[in-house]
Amino acid sequence: MGSAADWHAFLDEYRTFGGKAENLMQRKGAFGLGLFPIDPSKPIDLFVPDPLLVPVEDVDFVDGEVVIRDASKFPDGYSDWFRRYQKTYSWGAEGRDNTLALEEGLKNLREELNKLKDIERPKASQAIAEARDKGDLSENAEYDAAKEAQGMLEMQIAKLENTLANARIINESELDNSKVLVLSNVEVKNKANSALMKYKLVAQSEADLKTGKISVESPIGKGLLGKVVGDVADINVPNGSIQLEIISISRD
Repeated sequence: MGSAADWHAFLDEYRTFGGKAENLMQRKGAFGLGLFPIDPSKPIDLFVPDPLLVPVEDVDFVDGEVVIRDASKFPDGYSDWFRRYQKTYSWGAEGRDNTLALEEGLKNLREELNKLKDIERPKASQAIAEARDKGDLSENAEYDAAKEAQGMLEMQIAKLENTLANARIINESELDNSKVLVLSNVEVKNKANSALMKYKLVAQSEADLKTGKISVESPIGKGLLGKVVGDVADINVPNGSIQLEIISISRD
């Protein structure tokens, strides 16, 4: 990632293309790069005008970088800005690491991607068409909202396609059961209050806190990786730190 000054310079350049980005900063959260408000008491004000929306079919990977295939479709200089942004602050900044996933996890991701492309994308196009029919686009808030929703949808589709393109399936039989690894079921005890908790460490794309599945990229996941029964993991969390003792390790 670039410096704070670089980030603000990127936003200033983005505004020259007609975009809007206020009260917005980027930093690494528990699950990777994310957008956060500078002042949490105020909302983020982000707007992507039509000329800057990049359909997924216009995006490609070249030498590990995310690029726009045909720069002539967009404002002068935007293709270069888009490439530099992706390299510094988005996919490129995180690297194109292979995604660890189970066969079932990949199946779920494919199903989600197909739903977004076959059902949600047509819905988004229909919403834009209906909003466009309501009159002057310059004062049509419903149209603006529909276009923003479409842009977010296309970003989600692109991210899923990138995840699937770089996924590799884990063979569970090759994993060491004596220490905590991805796909381990781990029972831990909080040293402060003796509370017992159970987690399953999974790829970020399969994380689901409701079912106890935590990402290997999360603070707890990173802290538990490599530990064996009896070890105590010191884990930094937003409100301080916790010590978790490894009680048991198993696999489904």
